Amino acid sequence: MSHRPIEYQGEDSSPGEEGQTLRLFDGATYAFRSRGEGYALLESTAPPGGGMPPHIYHTQDEVIYVLEGEFSFASKDGALTLGPGCVVCVPRGTVHALKVSGGEPGRCLLLLAPPGPLERFFEEVGAPVTEGAPFARNGSHPRMETDAEKVLESARRNGIELLVTPV
Repeated sequence: MSHRPIEYQGEDSSPGEEGQTLRLFDGATYAFRSRGEGYALLESTAPPGGGMPPHIYHTQDEVIYVLEGEFSFASKDGALTLGPGCVVCVPRGTVHALKVSGGEPGRCLLLLAPPGPLERFFEEVGAPVTEGAPFARNGSHPRMETDAEKVLESARRNGIELLVTPV
């Protein structure tokens, strides 16, 4: 079976150009790798301590596959330590958090179904990555401390609930 990336034809437009990489919050990057009618595949790389705070995707299911590093994953079912080869399935509507817990950067694949909302959120609040600066902490990415209103509004618009209190 072969795969050919296709343009999403839904009413909510096609976010996430294949090959595009964006930086968010703590310097973590999200690279758009592939897209099909029913899914989107992103690669995330985050520095130690980086990742997503507790959140809920109200319109997308997520599968997380760890490629490198050590992550801590938490949901209502408890906490897990994830290493290379570990997979976690997160149904829509589930509160969860994912952070790099080891001393080295972590890298994972995020499979999202259906495609659209999370990728659009990343495009609205992320900053394009420049070569050679994978975890730049130089102000080139949004910060919850200064960009909370923009980040939270985009999340709401895209069916994502970030369970954080703006500083």
